[in-house]
Amino acid sequence: MFKFKRNGEKSLEISMTSNRQKIFFGFFLIYFIISVFDVYILVYIPLYYFNILNVNRTELAFIQILTYLTLITLPILGLLYDRFIKSQSQMKRLFYYSFVPLCFSFLIFIYFKEYLVLYGIFVFLKFISTSLIRTGTTGTFLRYVSEGATKNERMNRRLQLIFIINSTTALTYFIISIAFNSLVINIESLSLWNSFFVIGWIVSIPMIFLTYLYFRNIEFFEKNELRNDDNSKITKTTLTRLDFVSIIVVYLAVFLGFSDALFSYPKSDWIYNKFSETGFRLYISLYFIFNLCSFFGYYLFYLLNKRYQDHRKLIFITICLYTPLMLLITVSLFPFFMFLQALLSVLGSFANLTYISHITDFSIETKHRTFTYQALATPSTFANIILLPLGTYLSNRISFEYLVLVSCFLFIISIILLFITFFLKKKEKVQVLEYRIESIEKSKIS
Repeated sequence: MFKFKRNGEKSLEISMTSNRQKIFFGFFLIYFIISVFDVYILVYIPLYYFNILNVNRTELAFIQILTYLTLITLPILGLLYDRFIKSQSQMKRLFYYSFVPLCFSFLIFIYFKEYLVLYGIFVFLKFISTSLIRTGTTGTFLRYVSEGATKNERMNRRLQLIFIINSTTALTYFIISIAFNSLVINIESLSLWNSFFVIGWIVSIPMIFLTYLYFRNIEFFEKNELRNDDNSKITKTTLTRLDFVSIIVVYLAVFLGFSDALFSYPKSDWIYNKFSETGFRLYISLYFIFNLCSFFGYYLFYLLNKRYQDHRKLIFITICLYTPLMLLITVSLFPFFMFLQALLSVLGSFANLTYISHITDFSIETKHRTFTYQALATPSTFANIILLPLGTYLSNRISFEYLVLVSCFLFIISIILLFITFFLKKKEKVQVLEYRIESIEKSKIS
């Protein structure tokens, strides 16, 4: 009939819910800080370096390679997290130490932004700090998702945290765009640009301090301040040679699926020159809409994931749609360009969440969850290490339109690789069927 919970169980459930809400707000604070740095590095600094300072792009590309190599440490940090971060105090120290480089890195850029080497130190410190932060948040994310009782509940938990992260990113981009349009009235003025960069540091410092104070009251682990990984839920799976080849091919296909990194850094410069200063200001003012459009991509995945369990097919279809739309942005007028950007945000978020779900489902079944997740998430890391500096270097030699064309070519290769995985999957099914038939025949003979 009816089941009533004891007072102790009720209070425990309320306490756990309250703590999860605290962790959610902690995610909001952390990703607000990270987004402040990201929007400057990805949107505003490229325009400042290319159009205002007109820096040497070859030197900048070399600096980018050295700084983005820092991201390779993510799987190593994930392994260290899985092995050594076991208690509340260790978890909090991980976050506290990661905040320190962020406090000073922006000041280095503000005072020495004309020197590319010191810009590289600024980005290096930012990546070191955010790598430590993301290792902690990834571990929390995977643990929270794995605690879901059913597959549907795990999906809902995954979407909850992704919704918080994207909402925070959208809010941050909108706030910084208001600061830019309010302060940088004359886009050629170096003093106004400097004031704008100072605003970024002024916004980030109080948020870092607030996050530091807030994290002192969060309980990251719910059982006696000790994390005990439950290995009983881990299922040991034996990978066949075809499975291993399929994983490698999918990995390469996803890496090529991030080839839009090739034109991501020169993009602000291209928008400013093609659509004028007014177009650029409109673009950054409405950039938060692209973040909001990604929610539709997540909802679309939520609906389709119930019907189509093969994530590779979903990624394959998405890239097939993404490629021609990406090519169209080079020949479109500004209103249609913004419409295409919104569509690309929907498709990009859909493909991204599909791959994240794929590696999350696999990672939570392994012993070293954070390490496995960080390792499988490295396609975007290698795209940033290889393709982003290459795009910066080539942007001084070929047009932005050609960079997009090269990126489309890489996307087509990605599509071909994903198509090969379907053939491998079919071959694997045939081998399994043959093995079962052979086993039945042997049992009959015996």
